[in-house]
Amino acid sequence: MNLGQVRTRFQTLLNRDDCDGDQADEFLSLALGRIQRELRAPMMERVHYVDVSGEYLETLQLPVDYLEGIEVLVNGTPLRRESFRGLMQRATALGNSPCLYARYRNSLYFRGSIPPGMRVEVLYYGEFTALSDDAADNELTLSAPELLIYAALSYAGDHFQHDLRAEWEGRYVSLLTALQEQVRADEFAGGSMAINPAYSDPGF
Repeated sequence: MNLGQVRTRFQTLLNRDDCDGDQADEFLSLALGRIQRELRAPMMERVHYVDVSGEYLETLQLPVDYLEGIEVLVNGTPLRRESFRGLMQRATALGNSPCLYARYRNSLYFRGSIPPGMRVEVLYYGEFTALSDDAADNELTLSAPELLIYAALSYAGDHFQHDLRAEWEGRYVSLLTALQEQVRADEFAGGSMAINPAYSDPGF
């Protein structure tokens, strides 16, 4: 579904003459923000590549659509995540192999520094693609449009004190739970659910 189709479906279910297109888009925008806070699914996974050149890399600015980190790799080798305070207490020197990283605000910090010629891969959950016009679609409207619609209906139900607001909220929660269970099942399909051991201590 595209944005225009999602809005039409939302307005049909809401069934109020006093909710115009602009107000409907406000509810849909609030709903999108809520889903981005509560859902983590493959449709939201992103990869940001950085090829290091010129100087050693000690910090890296995160992409603007970053929501939550998944993993950081250097030349295919995963780094171990550390708290920012813990990372700052560890000494660093040029030439040390990169083993640790931490996030602070909108940047990643590394211990040790990453030399030129290496590639950094930041795997993360990112915001959904913006819906710029009625013909636009994104990962959510194509994969789970009903989730967006019922999240918007829940906001609209609160606004208008609608008799169905509890039912709409319940439907949203049910859809969200089902999608999360589907993601969880896919993650463990055909494999063990045992927790992998932590990466070895880098010795800093």
